[in-house]
Amino acid sequence: MKIIVVCPRSGGKLEIDEYGGYLLCPDYNLVCTGTILCNNMFDCVDKKSELKNDTYNYDYKIKTSQNIEKANIEYADNETNYELSEDGKCPLNCKQCLENKKCIKCREDFEFVFMKNEEEIVCLQKDELETGYYTNNSVYYKCMDFCEKCKNGISCDKCIDDYVYLSNSCLRIIQNCESYSSNGECKKCNENYAFDEEKKDECIKKEEFNEFYYTKDNGESYYLCNGEGENHIQNCNKCSYNSNNEIKLECNECQNDFVILDNETNKCISKEKINEKEYFYINLTHMKKCSNNIIHCNECDNEEECIKCEKDFYFINNETKKCYNISEIIPINDYYLDENNISYYSCNDSNFNSIENCKECNEKDSCYLCKDNYTFINGNKSKCYEISELGEKYIVDPNDESN
Repeated sequence: MKIIVVCPRSGGKLEIDEYGGYLLCPDYNLVCTGTILCNNMFDCVDKKSELKNDTYNYDYKIKTSQNIEKANIEYADNETNYELSEDGKCPLNCKQCLENKKCIKCREDFEFVFMKNEEEIVCLQKDELETGYYTNNSVYYKCMDFCEKCKNGISCDKCIDDYVYLSNSCLRIIQNCESYSSNGECKKCNENYAFDEEKKDECIKKEEFNEFYYTKDNGESYYLCNGEGENHIQNCNKCSYNSNNEIKLECNECQNDFVILDNETNKCISKEKINEKEYFYINLTHMKKCSNNIIHCNECDNEEECIKCEKDFYFINNETKKCYNISEIIPINDYYLDENNISYYSCNDSNFNSIENCKECNEKDSCYLCKDNYTFINGNKSKCYEISELGEKYIVDPNDESN
């Protein structure tokens, strides 16, 4: 019984079911591929490829091709080549390949194509090579990217649709672009067009950038106010790029529930994080801190005027630029506290109490005790009368000043 055995390219021991022992196959890459690339071991012998300089010892003599019966290798599909490939598979449409997957023979109706890196070889059908490839000595090479027709790999006769040949490259045509850079980006848009931030692959009509955008380069690019990063302010609707003493991006209007503090115009602060009592609204979107000159102020209406003092501190006669501790309002009976518990008013000041010559009071327009030499008449505490002017018809009760 004749048995045909195909040795793998890498050599090694092969066990044969019908026989005992094993067959030792040579590694014919090491033995006889010093000068000629062979398709298989028999091809190497037929081509009389010279030995490599490396020594490789076997315990038997290699026979000539006349004494070795060639195996009839059938390729069942486009991926099978168990003789040459270590794992039995070659690249797509490759008929024979080396162990490193480098193709050395394409299937019928397929051609070798060297890609950008000439070490990369693929097998493509001939009708695929009509555009985007060129030949040199019957070998196909790929044109530069996005090139439809070329004579070599460093120039292009015709780029594909929507691309133009500039700076030795096929660059995508950018509508409304006035000039290009060497890497294919647009350097400058046509009049009335601008970039969207740093994106140089599109020119957009300036009218499409609404009030929520700003520009810092005379309209060449537009940036969205809201966002993160140095070109944005998070939670900001409207902003501007000012260049007074220093160039600075400032927010003009925050989104809902956010405000701008007077000393942090490049931030939008959540109202929940602000002690609003320490600030006052300049307008609906801006807040300013109360003046440090108003000591013990809890709420302010503007930079120099307080609305409400801290606990146990009050205004006097509604002077909102200073808050007094209750211990400072001496004597306490010279003043009365308003109904809102915010300010003490003087009892003997006609601007705050209509009862003249009143010494002590506990509410507006009502007297508790008249000044010396003044008294009430018949218990009526709405007016203080001078005793010397009352005459003999009134009797002064020493125990009751409401005579």
